Amino acid sequence: MKRLITVLIGLSVLFAFTAFAQAPAPAKAEHHAKATHKTVSGKVTELTDTAVNIERKVKDKAETMEFILEKPLTGIAVGDEVTVAYQMKDGKNVAMKVVKKEATKVAAPAPAPAPAPAPAPVK
Repeated sequence: MKRLITVLIGLSVLFAFTAFAQAPAPAKAEHHAKATHKTVSGKVTELTDTAVNIERKVKDKAETMEFILEKPLTGIAVGDEVTVAYQMKDGKNVAMKVVKKEATKVAAPAPAPAPAPAPAPVK
């Protein structure tokens, strides 16, 4: 009798593990792949309400990139150094964020201290 109970418990454990070993149901496929954001820096060469072109250097060669704008930019003009965060949509670069780079200030040399006054003549 003990042997029969042991066999039945063993079989029930075996069947329990096979129930968990089934392949999981396939995940629902997403219709849109997650967009990756990229960034690039350069000088603005052309600016309109719908697009911005920047020129950047890649291995000592100038490359021009065009970005579609979702809304017009303010505070940026042609010739400004900018960083553009963008992603690809329908084969086009769409700017998500455009930030103007601050001009680096060159520290002016400190003024030389005034020469010490000459000592008074001794009488």
